[in-house]
Amino acid sequence: MKRRSPMDDKTRPANTISPAARLVIAVLRQAAHDYKRGDPSAHVFIRSADFDRWCDLINANPDYLRRRITRDLQPHRRSEIYP
Repeated sequence: MKRRSPMDDKTRPANTISPAARLVIAVLRQAAHDYKRGDPSAHVFIRSADFDRWCDLINANPDYLRRRITRDLQPHRRSEIYP
């Protein structure tokens, strides 16, 4: 029986997330956080084609994420954050 390499995709656990995917996830999480804080640039980003491209990098559905972010993370009024 041939011994497989730990780097062989067929032997890697499904829950292993590549460093590149972790970076993409971090960018999307930061966008959601900034949206919740009421950052206007986050609102623009989440509704942009760039957001779609970032989601595509990890095979995430951009429309689903956009709905979750805008529904679950209702932004605070800026006056509550920046008096």
